[in-house]
Amino acid sequence: MSEEQVTEAMIDPTEQPEAEALSVKEEPALENVETESDSEPALEIEPKKFQPAESFSLLDEQLLDPLTGQSLQEPNKADYDDTKDYLEAILQHGKKLNQARQEAHYREHQRRHVEMQFHTFQAQEAKAKNHYADYEAVAHADFPVTELMGQAIMASDKGPDILYWLGKNKEESLRIARLSLENPLRAAQEIGRLEAKLSKPAKIQSQAPKPIKPLSSTVTAHKSMDDMSPSEIKQYLKTR
Repeated sequence: MSEEQVTEAMIDPTEQPEAEALSVKEEPALENVETESDSEPALEIEPKKFQPAESFSLLDEQLLDPLTGQSLQEPNKADYDDTKDYLEAILQHGKKLNQARQEAHYREHQRRHVEMQFHTFQAQEAKAKNHYADYEAVAHADFPVTELMGQAIMASDKGPDILYWLGKNKEESLRIARLSLENPLRAAQEIGRLEAKLSKPAKIQSQAPKPIKPLSSTVTAHKSMDDMSPSEIKQYLKTR
């Protein structure tokens, strides 16, 4: 079967439908993405609007040979002089058919997963727009979001919140974007830390009045000496 190409997650559909989500230019710069150095290579990343991937691949009516990419055709007995060769061809055809079916099911699973992820993200964004008055202007502005970052954002339950935070903190977005090109695992961990940070509930200050502080047990009520016992009088005189 043939596959339709994956819709790029980082392309601005209103400006450059076929442009790559990321432009990388080699210049002298960074080993550590957080500090610049004249002696180390730097990565210049062109900001692009974030666009979530909507589809992955579609299945065709025909299964394809995993090795050649061509349509699988059942062996024709007339093409074989030896019955043994024909039976061997039938056996190999069956193996290729099973492998092609497994790959087709995997692609279909991926397609459905990405479509479900896309619709989930849309629903999350609708809630985010109600929560952040400037969500559209901030989250969909031009700032660095690489393909790897986009995938992590789409997979997160706090995806729109992460995207909004990156839009508010473009220097951090640039740092993580550079890191995603140099060390993808660390970049994914950075997105994970952001998710954990944004998942913490905000502290709510109680409006209830402070509880009344009880009187200290060491404080004794004033008593006249006429009402005191001899031991109390003795203790009273010691404190004076």
